[in-house]
Amino acid sequence: MRAGVGTVAAALAMALLHAGPSSAQTSEAWKHCVNEEKAPPDVQIKGCSAVIRSGRESSKNLAIAFNNRGNGFHARKDDDRAIADYDEAINLDPQYAIAYFNRGIAFAEKRLDDRAIADFDRAIELSPRYARAYGNRGIVYARKGDLERAIRDYTDALRFAPDSPADYNNRGNAHSARKEFDEAILDYSRALRIDPQYGIAYANRGRAYRDKGDLDSALDNFEQAIKYDPDNARSLNDRGNVYHAKKDCVRAVADYDKAIRLEPKYPFPYNNRGNCRADQGEQDKAIADYDSAIALDPRYVDAYVNRGRAYRRKKDYDRALADLDAALRIRPEYASALATRAEVYEAKNDFAPAIADYDALIRLKPGDATVWNGRCWARAMVGANLNGALDDCNESLRLKPNVANTIDSRALVHLQLGDLDAALADYDKALGLDPKLAGSLWGRGVVKQKKGDSGGAEADFAAARAIKADMADEWARYNVK
Repeated sequence: MRAGVGTVAAALAMALLHAGPSSAQTSEAWKHCVNEEKAPPDVQIKGCSAVIRSGRESSKNLAIAFNNRGNGFHARKDDDRAIADYDEAINLDPQYAIAYFNRGIAFAEKRLDDRAIADFDRAIELSPRYARAYGNRGIVYARKGDLERAIRDYTDALRFAPDSPADYNNRGNAHSARKEFDEAILDYSRALRIDPQYGIAYANRGRAYRDKGDLDSALDNFEQAIKYDPDNARSLNDRGNVYHAKKDCVRAVADYDKAIRLEPKYPFPYNNRGNCRADQGEQDKAIADYDSAIALDPRYVDAYVNRGRAYRRKKDYDRALADLDAALRIRPEYASALATRAEVYEAKNDFAPAIADYDALIRLKPGDATVWNGRCWARAMVGANLNGALDDCNESLRLKPNVANTIDSRALVHLQLGDLDAALADYDKALGLDPKLAGSLWGRGVVKQKKGDSGGAEADFAAARAIKADMADEWARYNVK
């Protein structure tokens, strides 16, 4: 289930320097330029422009005016003009740390991360205790995937501003991304001790608990996040995911519905609602939800995979393959898509491409026992490279011993190889682990029949049919001579 990638970081914060007017004539302009009244951006821009045009200011004061006008343009989401003004401020005062800091934010919001980092570096060089410069540089490093440097920056920010809940929250996000969930939870808790109504930290702590597998604690935290921010679609989506994990699709769907009403262009709750509906057997409704998610985000890989699974359940294998192919064009080494596509090929009795997908999966996940078993079974179904199939099953059992399905696969390989005693021993062992394994009952019946025990064979066939009425039809696919 995809809940929406990443955790929530605090917004990059602009810095504003207050300057005194140079004369009574410009005092009103300065008042607007420093934005003492928190007026709309256009008022600030107009005030700073009047200061700049006055021709009466020193270079340092002009630098302040350009910096503050840049903040006004930034507030209007016009980062190109903001950057031009920060450039002017820096040209006028090359030691002006705040202008570097603000230009770094503008670069970061334009996704010019290296230029943003360079500006934050310079701001820190000029002002080594500049906590917000460390914190915002950490956000950019985290976005670039350099989580270790991000954590160092958040830690430095907290040395100089120890009461910053945002930096604790963001350091928690970096720990969470490194799967250091206990450290992340500690940081979110520190943020909440400073600001007990900090909804983002509750939400992020909930995700950390969820990823640790502590669903009850996750649910408690999402409840708190929603209490302080009841219209946050992401927190509702996350709480829905916890309800789904707890197999409560009624509450989960209610959360997804509300998230969608609040934010109709947010793709994740559509996908996740689809997952609940698919689990409840409502494949057509699930497909409609996956359609909506993909329409909103045509590169939403999980929605393609999930829609492919829904089509597979409907036995519409061609559409399933089209979706899984689309997912793999977007992310060529996505293990979930490869595994699902292999299953669809197997359902179509097309085992050669299934084996090719298992080959790719083994390269990606050599320690995953289920992948080795998948290739073992597919090779057994083809009836070729049976010694390789036997090696695959043995490797799967080495990684995860005493798995009934894998022992059943190995029994089929032994049967294909003509080693009836080894096949019988494996079917007995598989049934000892799972007496209701219909395929093993039928397979053991086949072995007994080949060994001349017709009475024992009929008893096993009857037991297999009682569990799965069409077991004979399924075994007809198995290429057993």
